[in-house]
Amino acid sequence: MESPSEPQCRTLSPWRGLLITASILSCWIQPTSAQVTIVPNPPFGEVNHNVTLEIRGFSGQALFYTWYRKAVAEPNRITRYTVETGEQEPAGIREKVLPNGSLLIPDLTLSDTDDYHVTIVNSRGDIILGQGNLAVYDGPDTPMIFPTALNYPVGATIELNCSAESNPPAQFTWLINGIQMASTSKLSIANVSLNHTGTYTCNASNSVTGLSRSKDINITVSERTIKPYLMANRTNMIENDALAFTCGTEQEGVDTLWFFNEKLLILNERMVLSMKNRTLTILTVKRENAGSYECEIRNPISSSRSDPFILHVNYGPENIKVGPNPKKGEVEVKIKGSLTLECHVESYPPAQYRWQVNGTKIPNFSNNTYVIKHATWEDSGKYTCMATNNVTNLSVSKSIRIKVIEQYIGGSNGSSLSGGAITGIVIVVLIGVILIGVLIYIQCFRKARRISKYQLSEKNQSAHKHGEDIIMNENTVHLPGSALPAQGSGSSPTFPEELPKSSYQVCDQGEARTLSETKGEVKMVSKDEVPADGTENRNEARVETLDITRVDVCDKIDL
Repeated sequence: MESPSEPQCRTLSPWRGLLITASILSCWIQPTSAQVTIVPNPPFGEVNHNVTLEIRGFSGQALFYTWYRKAVAEPNRITRYTVETGEQEPAGIREKVLPNGSLLIPDLTLSDTDDYHVTIVNSRGDIILGQGNLAVYDGPDTPMIFPTALNYPVGATIELNCSAESNPPAQFTWLINGIQMASTSKLSIANVSLNHTGTYTCNASNSVTGLSRSKDINITVSERTIKPYLMANRTNMIENDALAFTCGTEQEGVDTLWFFNEKLLILNERMVLSMKNRTLTILTVKRENAGSYECEIRNPISSSRSDPFILHVNYGPENIKVGPNPKKGEVEVKIKGSLTLECHVESYPPAQYRWQVNGTKIPNFSNNTYVIKHATWEDSGKYTCMATNNVTNLSVSKSIRIKVIEQYIGGSNGSSLSGGAITGIVIVVLIGVILIGVLIYIQCFRKARRISKYQLSEKNQSAHKHGEDIIMNENTVHLPGSALPAQGSGSSPTFPEELPKSSYQVCDQGEARTLSETKGEVKMVSKDEVPADGTENRNEARVETLDITRVDVCDKIDL
C-alpha cells in the first residue's frame, strides 16, 4: 500500500470527436482509503453538447461536494453541493451538481477547456482532494481561400492560401478538378496554361474530432484578347435596305459588345444579334442609323476594340421647299428690283439643282439659289426648282410664280419715283388744295348768318342813267367786280361802266330783299319801301348802314 501523501493518476485514452478529459488525483488520508477518479462522460464532448464529469472509486458517505476551476481556491469555486439537503450554492448557474456528486456542464463551448478540481468531505470528516484536466476540441470551420482572384492570363503564376479555425490545427489538402495537387495550406502553380482552368478545392480536416470541411473556387485561365475586325455586307447603303455587321475574331471564351458613336449600342426593334452576338443585323436601315460602329471582345483579363466602321445612309431628295413664301400664290418683285429664290431639300449625298423659267432650262444656275438682279417685265412667270440625288436616282421639283410690279411711293422696300413723276403729283395736289379752298370760301359766303341793317339811296332816273354814284359807308355791300370804296366819310365808290347782270337773293329770318345790278346802277330796295306809284326820288341818294356780319345766302346763286 502506498503512502496517502502520494497521489496516483490515471491517463485517459483519446476518443475521436470533441474531447473533454478529466483526471483526479486522490490524496489518501487513511491506508484503507480506495482510489477515486474523475471520468468525462462521454469521453469526448462536442461544442453545443453536454458532458458529465463523473466521480468514480468513492464508496463512502459524502457530506459535501465542492467543484473548482483552475485550482482549489475559494475565488475559483464553481459550486458547493450539500448531500443532506440536495441544495447547490450558487443555484442559478449553468453547471449542475448531481446527487452522486458528478458535475454536469451543458452546451459546451471552447472556453470550457480548463482544469477542474473536486473536494469530497465524508461522514468521518475526511477530505479527498481531486484534480482533473478538461480539453474541448473543435473544428475545423469552413476554410477560407485567399487571394480571391479568379482570372489569370496564360503564363501567370497562381498562388493560393487556405486557412480554417480548428483545435487542434487542421490538416490541408489541395485538389484541382478532383485531382490532389498538394498537402499543404499553400498552393503555387507557375506558368499556367489554358488547361489550368477549373475548380480548385481546399480540404481541411481535424484528426482529433474526425471532422473535415472544404471550399471550392473556379479559376479561369485566358489568353489576352487580340483586336477584332469589323466588316459589313454592304458599303453603299440606301435608306430602307438591310445591313449586317460581323465582328471577326478567332478567340474563344470571349464576349462581344457593340458600340455606336462611341457609346454602348442600344438595340431597337429593327436590330438583331446572332452568332454569339458577333453578328449585328439592321433589318431596315434609316438615316438616323448613319454613324460610327465598333465591336469589342472581352474576357475576364482583357478587352480589345475594332477600328470604327463609318456607315453612310443615302436618302432623298424629299421635303422640297422654295422661298420666299408666296403671298396670294405669287412672289412680287418691283421693276428694276432684285430677288433671290432659294431651294432646299433633304438629301444625302447633297442633291444637284436645276432651274427652269416658264419651262425653259436655265444653264447658268446649277445650285440651290436663283438670283434676279434687275427685274424686267419679262422676268414674270413660273420658276421651277428641280433637285436630283445621283445615288438614289430620285428627283423632286417645285414651282413658284413671280410677278414684276411697278414702283410706288411708300413701298416697304424703300423704292422711289422719278423727279418728273414727283413734280406732276405735287402739281395735282396743289390744284386740289386750291379747289378745296375755293369751295370752302363759297360755302362760308353762302352760310353767312344775317344782315342786320341796310339802306339804299336812290337817285332819280336821270342820275341813274348818268351813272350817278351811290355813297355808302364802310359796311356797304361791295359787289364782285367793283372797285373798293375809299376809307372815310364822303368817299364814293367807283363802279365799272358796265356790270354783268345777275341777281342775288338774300335771306334773313323770312325777310326777303332783292339786290339788283344793272349797267351803271346799283340799288338795294326793300320791298316794303317801294312807292305804290313806282316813282323814285332822283335828286336824293339815301345811304344806310348794312350789318353783314351774319348773312344767310340762299342756296341758289346765279352768276
